[in-house]
Amino acid sequence: LLEAAGRWAAADIFARRTQPFADLSAMDGYALRFAELPGPFRVVSESAAGGAFPAPIAPGEAARIFTGAPLPEGADVILIQEEATRDGDRLTMSGEGPGRPGKHIRRRGSDFAEGERLIAAGDPLTPARIALAAAAGRGALPVRRRARIALISTGNELVAPGADAPPHALPSSSAPMLAALLGGPATEIIDLGIARDTLPAIRERIAAAADADILITTGGASVGDHDLVKPALEAEGATLDFWKVGPIDEAAQKKWADYSEKRNEMLRATHSAEAPWTIVHSNHKKRARLAMLAHLLNACDYPKKAKDLPAPDPDILFAFDPGAITDGRLAR
Repeated sequence: LLEAAGRWAAADIFARRTQPFADLSAMDGYALRFAELPGPFRVVSESAAGGAFPAPIAPGEAARIFTGAPLPEGADVILIQEEATRDGDRLTMSGEGPGRPGKHIRRRGSDFAEGERLIAAGDPLTPARIALAAAAGRGALPVRRRARIALISTGNELVAPGADAPPHALPSSSAPMLAALLGGPATEIIDLGIARDTLPAIRERIAAAADADILITTGGASVGDHDLVKPALEAEGATLDFWKVGPIDEAAQKKWADYSEKRNEMLRATHSAEAPWTIVHSNHKKRARLAMLAHLLNACDYPKKAKDLPAPDPDILFAFDPGAITDGRLAR
């Protein structure tokens, strides 16, 4: 179950037991007949959670009962102990009482019944659903396999983070950022390292990602002599459904401003070689917009709190450069 958290159910999940398994007390007190209140009653037995099933009670009798314990046959209400007075085996009601039959009783099967579908195939296995499956008697769950995401960083200037390197070398930061953003219980991150700016080196890394569901490359995507990701992909049999993004300039900013009148157009923004731009379009309800914005701010180590920002506009495309935000200002 612990390994299933954060995954998706691969099949419908059915309960293997009924819960509650019997009528149970929801409070500490006494099980008795409502019609015989206010008593007196004679306490003849005790029922505790996890103990033996209690014997039936006769008219005029009561059973001491605790939260989660099964109700004895003959009882139809719980008199909570705060409203009861007991002297030895003699019991009377001293408060307002339960008010109606069935009070403070959890009925058998009120949570779920054996054979009931609790989780549908394709549902995310949230903490609440993990708890539900455990309560239903499931010790393991069928899940979808993890999505395999391969990362390739390209560039002659790149070195591994923390490596001893000359001043002109650039520590590779994109792959760690992407791994942190995309990692989780439902994903398997495959970091294929740094590929030098040669066609054979990049093709070798792409070929190593053959079993991945998603391949993300960084760098080498422009039009210079050392930008070889496109020809390497084509050489490995890839087809390109979309190519090239525009720079973040006045034209791009105008395009963002016009987006409110063109909701159905696809907008994309650029990334720099050193620090990729992280893009999110908040075209959802307010809660989703705030959640995405907060996630993006956290990813960029933005120094201001979300409450200090102006309320997000549903038609704004936010673009952040993690390497460029140094003065606490938000560019949008």
